[in-house]
Amino acid sequence: MEPILEIQGKKDAEIADLFSHYSVALTPDEGRQVADLLGRNPTLTEATVWGIQGSEHSSYKSSRNHLKKLPVKGKEILLGVGEDAGVVHFHTTKEGRQYGICMAHESHNHPSQVVPYEGAATGVGGISRDILCMGARVIGALDALRFGDLDSLEQKRIFSGVTEGVGGYGNPLGVPNLGGDMRVDDSFSENCLVNVVAIGMLDFSKVIHSYVPKNAEGYDFILVGKATDRSGFGGSSFASAILDEEEKEKNKGAVQEPNPFLERHLFAAFGELFERLDAQGDLQDIALKDLGAGGVLCATVELIAETGFGAEVSVDDIHIDEVDLPAAVILCAETQERFCLAVPPQLTEMVLEHFNTRWDFPGVSSGARASKIGKVVSGGIYTAEHQGEMVCNAKATDITEGIVVDRPMTPRQKIAESLPDFSQKLTSSETFLELLRSPNICSNRPYTETYDQTVQGKSILLRDQTEAVSFAPLRDFSDLSSEEQELKGVISVTGSARIGLVSPRSQGKQAVLQSVLKVSASGGVPLALTDCLNYGNPEVPEQMWELSEGMEGIGEMARSLQLAFVGGNVSLYNVSPNGSVSPSAIIACVGKIPENTIPRPNGFQKKGSSILVLGERSGNLGGSEFLRLQGFEGKDLPEYSGEKAAALLEVLHSSGNRFLSVAVIEEGGLALTLLRMAARGKLGGSFTANFSDEQWISEDMGAVVEVSSEDVATIKSLAREKNIFCQ
Repeated sequence: MEPILEIQGKKDAEIADLFSHYSVALTPDEGRQVADLLGRNPTLTEATVWGIQGSEHSSYKSSRNHLKKLPVKGKEILLGVGEDAGVVHFHTTKEGRQYGICMAHESHNHPSQVVPYEGAATGVGGISRDILCMGARVIGALDALRFGDLDSLEQKRIFSGVTEGVGGYGNPLGVPNLGGDMRVDDSFSENCLVNVVAIGMLDFSKVIHSYVPKNAEGYDFILVGKATDRSGFGGSSFASAILDEEEKEKNKGAVQEPNPFLERHLFAAFGELFERLDAQGDLQDIALKDLGAGGVLCATVELIAETGFGAEVSVDDIHIDEVDLPAAVILCAETQERFCLAVPPQLTEMVLEHFNTRWDFPGVSSGARASKIGKVVSGGIYTAEHQGEMVCNAKATDITEGIVVDRPMTPRQKIAESLPDFSQKLTSSETFLELLRSPNICSNRPYTETYDQTVQGKSILLRDQTEAVSFAPLRDFSDLSSEEQELKGVISVTGSARIGLVSPRSQGKQAVLQSVLKVSASGGVPLALTDCLNYGNPEVPEQMWELSEGMEGIGEMARSLQLAFVGGNVSLYNVSPNGSVSPSAIIACVGKIPENTIPRPNGFQKKGSSILVLGERSGNLGGSEFLRLQGFEGKDLPEYSGEKAAALLEVLHSSGNRFLSVAVIEEGGLALTLLRMAARGKLGGSFTANFSDEQWISEDMGAVVEVSSEDVATIKSLAREKNIFCQ
């Protein structure tokens, strides 16, 4: 019998004990809201459903209202926020066909802290499925990683597991790791950040939506992939939990088990299915979702809720990996390598035959298959039946809209630091070497070379060669001309690991600016953004304020640069008993390289060329790598002006192919940027400027550009027109 949770009329302590006994991730107040929505006490399955759908990871209940601060409409966005991935316009043929870059951004922070290899690997797998389910060809992934002190044995273990997991899934899946970044800071010592981005390419006329069409009554749900098991059960609610060392062993059960080889088989099978349906004229009649947070329940309810339909799901028809699993586990487990289709009934047998016979899923992996598990109905009610018993009966929109919370906010009060006199350290060669040794500055090649960066043959300049990686996304579209197949895209992902400790708003602005600047430095024209917003516990007013402030800064800078967000993710509860992570917005920017522009490397290219710095050097060291190494945060941050940023981008764009190389100024400031350019290009240099010691290592917005001597006057003139400092 399905347990009924007696909530109505009970005290908080009684409800809390009940939820604890059944591992339901709801507060007593939220439990009462669920009972009010249902008009009765919930079943265990219903309480579990709301615990997952009502988690921060699934419902954005604390952040939903604040997300309105971000621009989401732009001229280059073909499909915006709201589906499994967004689509950015990339190319229109002479015949008027539009091709778009499909883009998604996710976090897998909590799983990666607990089980590093599996957590990072399933992050890559899940974000790749988000792209495929839009009908796109997955052409690349990126990773943005944040760790604590790598001198710690525990951090070395987590670092090794995460980086091996990223490569261990992406490499056999056949998806190149196009780029990313890695930063360390003590605030991540007990809560690493693993953010992943994936991109794909598609003919936009063949896009597949994450919701059923208007005429979908009677459609069948078909679950495809691995057999459902206990792995990942409660994963999304676990992602909204405070990590506790004592709970680590129990938390491992909330991390999914990865199988990239099965996913590769899935991708190939779906690719052919899309072709078959397109040839029949049926492609636009289906809907498709990746099974991520909340498993079967989440996928099926999100397929129908937005269009006003309901669903009837048979839990008994979901293929499972072990007997006697409870209904709540079968419906909500986050088992990997699964998709859910909604198809017209006349296509059902063809789809089942495609996966079970043509692609022999039962023979490829034990328990894997395609199963019809329910249907779309009118009326807007979601029901699930298990062994003859109704275990869920609720309005679909009540489930998907979850519980919205207006959290109180209090500005964070920081203890004023008293900085010592750094004059001797600033002039010390040992300080320069200390900066060079920092994992935030030195080469990441020892681990990135384990990633396959060139599989599929679309990569042009790799992550060690340029500020934002370049690629040819249309290279294998045989219906296009050779010139169209060589059109070039560019993408970056970044965000300060340190500035948020001083100012969350400035960190948000810097993350947008730096990501866009990297695309422009590499020769691209920025098209759109995605975000992953990594913050602390929203139930703590100061940490909720950090989230709100960060989003204010992100929105402000994005509007200044006239760019919009095509998708994103919010990751909260990145805290441990010892505190919260540094407020960390991580922003990805995708762009297109103009047809007559050569992608720009970030290492010196030619002896005798001239080196210019674009962007003023304030000498402000707040949030800098220098101060981090001295054990301070500082308060005097560089200025992140949207107006100045837009002007700097115009200089980079209008200079065309005059730049031989370009590097964005980051950790270590101008001094270390020059050294990195020399190391990458295997060419030395002699540099003189009338800068103070602080100005050489301050991390103000800016770029170093290499030009031929005859182009120096032209670049200086361009900079002068835009009121951009140039020396």
